[in-house]
Amino acid sequence: MGRRERAKRERKRNLDSAGVVTWLEGDGVHALLPADASHATLKEMTKRYQEDIRRSPLWDLMVKEYGEEEAARLLQEFRVERK
Repeated sequence: MGRRERAKRERKRNLDSAGVVTWLEGDGVHALLPADASHATLKEMTKRYQEDIRRSPLWDLMVKEYGEEEAARLLQEFRVERK
């Protein structure tokens, strides 16, 4: 299977019900959103992203390394931003 076919399949797999396409690159997670995505939409996406981090092995590592309080503070830096 060629690179284009894999990329196309990956985009389809990452398309959620809101029509958002996501992918991972070296500098973070990227997403294509509708042009009219509101501040409330970005805020909700940030909330879901932070919840996903809390359920991931990364959260356990953060707590082990920094303690619960500092890990929670650091988690607030995991945000969805428009660029």
